[in-house]
Amino acid sequence: MKDKLYTTNDGITVIYSPVKNITGVQFELSFAAGALNDPAGKAGLAHFCEHILMGCGTKRFTREEKNKQMSKYQYINAFTSNYVLRMVISATNDDIAEAVDTMTESFDGLNLTQQEFDTEKKIIKDEIITRKRTNDMLANMMIFKNLDKTPEFNNLEYSAAGSIDTLDNITLQDVKDYLRDFITKENLVITIAGNISKRQVDDIIKRYISPRLPSSGKKGFTRAQRLGYKPPQYLHAESVEKGQAFINIFYMPSNNKSAQYIDRRKSVRNSIISGTVNELAFLYFREKHNLCYNVYLGMYQDSTANDLLDLFIECQDGNIEEVIAVYTQFISELLDKFDIQSFEKAKKRVLSYANFDVKPIKKITQDKFAEYNNYGNVLSAMLGDRELEFKKELISSITFDEAKAALSRIKDALPYVIIISDNDRFANFDYQKFIKKHKKS
Repeated sequence: MKDKLYTTNDGITVIYSPVKNITGVQFELSFAAGALNDPAGKAGLAHFCEHILMGCGTKRFTREEKNKQMSKYQYINAFTSNYVLRMVISATNDDIAEAVDTMTESFDGLNLTQQEFDTEKKIIKDEIITRKRTNDMLANMMIFKNLDKTPEFNNLEYSAAGSIDTLDNITLQDVKDYLRDFITKENLVITIAGNISKRQVDDIIKRYISPRLPSSGKKGFTRAQRLGYKPPQYLHAESVEKGQAFINIFYMPSNNKSAQYIDRRKSVRNSIISGTVNELAFLYFREKHNLCYNVYLGMYQDSTANDLLDLFIECQDGNIEEVIAVYTQFISELLDKFDIQSFEKAKKRVLSYANFDVKPIKKITQDKFAEYNNYGNVLSAMLGDRELEFKKELISSITFDEAKAALSRIKDALPYVIIISDNDRFANFDYQKFIKKHKKS
């Protein structure tokens, strides 16, 4: 059966993907209510609200009773990213209506007392304290904190959970206000996959979701609002992994033009380019020079729908100068090493991925939401049974000359550099000297 992408009469976006040869059903509720909406000084508020929605007691269940009820179902989870607050539940066809009812009762039936609030805050504090801090996550947050729309959307901390300090600033009233403003029909996309009819889906939404949500509040931050990066050409931070360094060098357009959705053809082209250049980087930095324990080089469309070439290297703190010197040589040779043989090898690999069209329902809902979020549509909703054929045709149509021209254009841009290190000398890294060597190469 063909997937359906539609909007309910009261404004909820629905992606319905029927799968007949399984017994389970998954409902995934994604609200545009992620961490980029956190107010100044209160980073972690969106994540706090996720915990409240999933863990707090309701008019019908105490906290303990709700946890026991939820344990009946096959899978339940929730998470908060920079963009999305997501709630997920899977159950058999017979149980899915009851499961959704149990999960969404918190939309209008929370028993949100000060005691419940304090209990959840303690749980989140323990999560922050015990979470392993990594340099790659730190680099990601450094980029997000330099969004064009500052200061309104630069309140992120190390993770969506915030920090101990910002968590202490969050009040019970803040949580109530955030839930009222952002957990709305306007901000919601529901993705459903499994052995369930559209009539059943519509009935569950009508009974257990729509009546429990306000129509609108504040429009959540989405990728369409990203106008581009304006970070300094060089950023430095102290390492959160003792003795280890993280180097991130990326190339991107200097303009701030933005598109609401990325280009599907470019996305496929960039996945082939990534497969090619990442293998080249691994061979160069790991096998030829043995300078790092992890390296990745890839090309993709960023949140502004512009191409971005991104290299990160994890190495020992004492290896940074040598890594940068070797990088300058590597980037000068990259286009010569990007040959037809390596391109065809990567293209064949990407083509093989398209054959894996049988997926668990958890992966289906994730992929369908990603398609809608990235491209503004769901491929199989347009093509039906031709989805796999279309993907193969699209991949096969990407040419070596097309890919090399795209890589060449992006590589000609000036690079942005992030160095995360315990060594103080990199706080004053000579970016202009680095650029001179880069241009010379």
